[in-house]
Parts: sequence; C-alpha cells; structure tokens
Amino acid sequence: MRKDASWDRLIEWSDQRVRDLGMSAPLDFLADFVAEGISKCPVIEPVATDQPVPYGRYLIHADPSGNYNIQLDVFSKNYQGLAHAHETWGAFWVLRGRLRVLNWETDAENRPTRVVTQSLITRGSGSCFSPPVSDWHEVRVEEPSDQVFSIHVYGKEFDLDRGIYMDKEGRIQQGPRGLLKHWQDLAGYIRFL
Repeated sequence: MRKDASWDRLIEWSDQRVRDLGMSAPLDFLADFVAEGISKCPVIEPVATDQPVPYGRYLIHADPSGNYNIQLDVFSKNYQGLAHAHETWGAFWVLRGRLRVLNWETDAENRPTRVVTQSLITRGSGSCFSPPVSDWHEVRVEEPSDQVFSIHVYGKEFDLDRGIYMDKEGRIQQGPRGLLKHWQDLAGYIRFL
C-alpha cells in the first residue's frame, strides 16, 4: 500500500497549525482546527466489505519534537471504551461510521464524577478537548454503524503507550493503552479513494 498524498497534506497542515502549542490549547482555536481539518483528512474505505478491518490504533505521524501525533483508530463492532483522559489537547474526525462521545465532569482532584454531555459524531464531523477543561470522556460505537474509522491529533507530551482511565469499578488507573500499530499494517485492508 502506497502512502497516499492525503496523509502528507494532513501532516503538513497539522504541523503548521499546532507545532507551537503546549499541553493546552484555546477551545476556539481547536474548534476552527476541527472545522478546517476534515478537508485535509484522506478518504479511506475497506477493501473487502465482508470482513472487518483489524481494529486498533495506527500511528500515522509522530512529530519529531514531540509536539503532537496523528493516529488512525479503527474500532471493533459494538466497541464501548472506558472513561479516560489524555492530559493534553486533542481533536478528532470520524471518517466512517458513528461514534457516541460521553463527556464527564470532574471533582477538585480531576476524578470523573458523572456524565454531563453526550455527542453523536458522524462521518465528516469531529470534536475537540483541551485542559484545564475536563478531557475525561468515553467513546462508543453507535449502532447501526459501519466499522468506524477516525483520525486523532493529540498534543504535546501525549503518551502513546500509557494512559489514565477509570476501571469498571470506578477506580482511576494508569496503564498501557491498546497496542499501537503502524498504518502500513493495514495494507490489503483499506484503500484510499
């Protein structure tokens, strides 16, 4: 699979827009970033419709200075993630399917206490978050949905390997994120349109 020029377009555009941001970014800036960014994202589809694309997180680009990274997330059918936080700013776009995002309110110690809003993010739309406003959220595949593909851009000091999340008993945990793969591992599973 050849790297499509759309990845380059997204990487170059992101680099110009976010390379100098720290761990926090103004929400109005990120909202504009999301609004403009969908036009920079590649159009991708599965090669075969009768078999799912292997789910997981696929690294598209890691800024050499550590200021941001871009990843493609491929969700399994009926995925329901745990509440988690990134501890930096983030923006994402849904390229295929539908995601429900539940945003959590936090207490004085930044522990999630309750869901305060829900959003349905569909193909061609996106969302963003930035500390110090709570970035605790959980993500679910919304049915009915094609297998969901989404592109995520995370800010400075985002740890690609370890994260913070709330387990099913409501305890805050730190631990490994799902295995990070390289986007070229999708050869034979997706195509660029």
